[in-house]
Amino acid sequence: MPEPASAMFKFANRGSIEDALSRNRFRNIEERHITLPRIWAGSSLDFWQYFQEVSTLFHPLMRAIPLNLRPQIDEAVGSAVARFQQGNTITVPAQVVLATAEC
Repeated sequence: MPEPASAMFKFANRGSIEDALSRNRFRNIEERHITLPRIWAGSSLDFWQYFQEVSTLFHPLMRAIPLNLRPQIDEAVGSAVARFQQGNTITVPAQVVLATAEC
């Protein structure tokens, strides 16, 4: 994975935000890992296109894929996302890390 793309996962491990905040002298730190619904009205391919456009940390990873493989990947991701579709709505679970602290 290209180095800039791995930044998306910098705080994925439990306790990683808490550790970073502690090292910088924050107090009363609370870190929560939760799953939220990411709701999209439209097709799975539109969702995938939008995700690629707005997820800037994802751009280096996408640029690393050879152009001849892109249609195959787009189709595979579109099919995978389609399983979260009911009617005209897609509800994809999003893993989110939230942290609060006092300085």
